[in-house]
Amino acid sequence: MKTLPSLYKNENINCKDNNKSICTVKEYVNDSVKLILNDIFYSKGFPFDKKVLIKTKNKTIKTYLVTLSNNKVTTLNEEEIDINDIISIERL
Repeated sequence: MKTLPSLYKNENINCKDNNKSICTVKEYVNDSVKLILNDIFYSKGFPFDKKVLIKTKNKTIKTYLVTLSNNKVTTLNEEEIDINDIISIERL
């Protein structure tokens, strides 16, 4: 194999540490909860026709969802749940 002229040699070979973004488990769970909530509220049909199981820090609730605001979800029982308190959500 021919040697390349010095013009084509890469002399800038340094290890770079570009770990600027870090993903934690809590962020992942909140993102998955938000994706499921968006799927429930923005798919065809009414959100209050879809039964869900919500697990929060303090309790587990089987309910229907009515509204979605920036940081809260309102259930059919007029209970407001903070989205940051939701650990997991499942459609039943």
